[in-house]
Amino acid sequence: MALNGIERKNQNNSLNQNQPEGISMAVPMKNGGMKPSKVIYYVVLSGVTTGVGAFFGAIIGTISEQIIAICLSFAAGAMLYIVSGELIPESNNLYKGRMSAVRKYVGIFNRIICDDVVNLLNINVYNGTI
Repeated sequence: MALNGIERKNQNNSLNQNQPEGISMAVPMKNGGMKPSKVIYYVVLSGVTTGVGAFFGAIIGTISEQIIAICLSFAAGAMLYIVSGELIPESNNLYKGRMSAVRKYVGIFNRIICDDVVNLLNINVYNGTI
């Protein structure tokens, strides 16, 4: 099954998001003294839920585009709530203001650049130019 450009980009974005998520889970568990086998088990177990959610999302997504829009807006609202209500105030309290704002913007800029570079490389790979 050949993927078109949009499907390929979405697949790459999903993979790029899951790598740091797994690292951010594994490092505290390992630093807390957990055995490496248990760390791997829990990180893989948490990643399985992404596949299960994608499976049900594919089934529900075939019903109508309106349901997809409702599900995506709910997910976006939940993420905005967590970031705005929990993460940003906590980082401002922890680092006393300005540096947390600078790091936020550096992180957003890095994500945009990494996305564009990865997508550019993948388009060239699939076209056979690299």
